[in-house]
Amino acid sequence: SAKCKIPVIISFGDGVIPETVNNILELSETHKAPLSRLAFYNLPITVPDFAEITNKLLSSDVYLGFDSLLYSQTPAECYPQPNLTFINMIKTLIDEGKTSKLLLATGLSWKMNFRKYAGDGLMHLGDMLSLMEKVHGVDSKHVWEQSNKNALALLTYWKAPPKVETVERVWKCDWCKKKSPESVEGFSKHEFQYCSIKCLSEHRKAGFPAVDELK
Repeated sequence: SAKCKIPVIISFGDGVIPETVNNILELSETHKAPLSRLAFYNLPITVPDFAEITNKLLSSDVYLGFDSLLYSQTPAECYPQPNLTFINMIKTLIDEGKTSKLLLATGLSWKMNFRKYAGDGLMHLGDMLSLMEKVHGVDSKHVWEQSNKNALALLTYWKAPPKVETVERVWKCDWCKKKSPESVEGFSKHEFQYCSIKCLSEHRKAGFPAVDELK
């Protein structure tokens, strides 16, 4: 709904079709959900069949994320995403001036993805950005920093409500002048208020002088 601030992150695999993305966008529009809380990962936005939906996404507030590695549902069939595809997708967003909606991730899904287990490892994303800088002259550091900034903007959806200052009512002991919150129940005698039995007793011994006389 329009009041919902929780981000929705959808990662697509092989076989995704433009109609699927259109249906999600229409559903968001029907429920007046802010598109700025929505992120699509690994959409093949450079594929010709996606040209129409790509234009729609680039003109919206939807975040577009890309993994430097893509894997199938089972580790036995995992494969790295072609470098050129990854680079072209990011380059498209840069050329369109849409880096404020760019998200990057490694795409690591299985233990065997780490270099300790002969995988491509955490540095694969950095390797892709370095290659992109060499091929297209793109400032990889700026792209990385912008991606981190975007991720924080997407995920930091909760903010503490402003603190409401409350005025707490107090009452004062007629004998010792101690102030107590209104929620604290004291003692009373002859229209005097006391914070303790001790104060009441001492005031009684003094003959219950008027409050004015105690000042």
